[in-house]
Amino acid sequence: LVVEACEYDRSFHRLRPAACAILNVEADHFDCYPDRASLVESFTGFLERVRQGGLVVLHEKAAFLEECARRMGLRVLVVGRGKEAGLRARLLDKERGCCRFQVMEDGRPRAEVRLGVPGEHWMGNALVALALAREGGVTLEEGAAGLGDYRGMVRRFQVHRGRDGLVVISDYAHHPTELETVLRAAREYVPERRLAAFFQPHQYSRTRVLLDDFARVLSGFDRVFLADIYAARDSREERSAVRAEDLAGKIALRGGRVELVGPARTAGPRVLRSLDGKRDALLLLGAGDVDAALGDFLEEGGPESFRSPCPPRRVHPPRSAGAT
Repeated sequence: LVVEACEYDRSFHRLRPAACAILNVEADHFDCYPDRASLVESFTGFLERVRQGGLVVLHEKAAFLEECARRMGLRVLVVGRGKEAGLRARLLDKERGCCRFQVMEDGRPRAEVRLGVPGEHWMGNALVALALAREGGVTLEEGAAGLGDYRGMVRRFQVHRGRDGLVVISDYAHHPTELETVLRAAREYVPERRLAAFFQPHQYSRTRVLLDDFARVLSGFDRVFLADIYAARDSREERSAVRAEDLAGKIALRGGRVELVGPARTAGPRVLRSLDGKRDALLLLGAGDVDAALGDFLEEGGPESFRSPCPPRRVHPPRSAGAT
């Protein structure tokens, strides 16, 4: 079994994996982890549940856990783009944001991957997938060929074409790091278009703690349509501590063009009337119900879900003679 686990409520402590990967240890669930120490302690507790001698794949962003994992008797592989990574990505070129890169190990190229999803962050995801697949018996070459077929998933840079040619990119991003990553990918995918963010903040506590980071990232869009904050597990006290207006004010102070649109579900028509289908791209961002705001528009326009924005030109490994 392959499981995607979340650190919220320490739910990943229920797992006993034979191998695992940690992509980052970044503050996100503030109703569960009030400080950095409690977050790191939770990830350390997760490592204690990996079976003895198991493999821990660490993205270089989480490499500080390497020593801890080795003390527990676990095997560790760090992946990333830095020289210290055991499995390293060396970028060769990009097409509309989709990366072609070499997989380097022990200073030698071991495989070449051409991804069909935009954004350099996918190279790190690909290395993690290759490392875990190899643990299951797949060679790096076989894994690289398989990655060329990957076309993405729902609400992770999911591309739609709507009426009048408008490009709509739906993404679950609800953390400043995720928003910044999506923004960079979109700039490369549709460099000729202006980027408008239709963003619904998720959780009052997250919005309050990361208010300045959200404002910094969102001010990088050409335009921001800011919906009301989506409540999830928030106490009455948290709901009274911050409002969408607070975030809008900080975006404006940074020079961003921002407009408050109220509840996300009913704001779709208002947002669409403000856009030029030939010049703009709309990024539908958030983990609440913002994806329902343009439901009719996207259904009529037709989705391009799971289609690569830049299909990789890939050659499968040759089959042996007589193979069927």
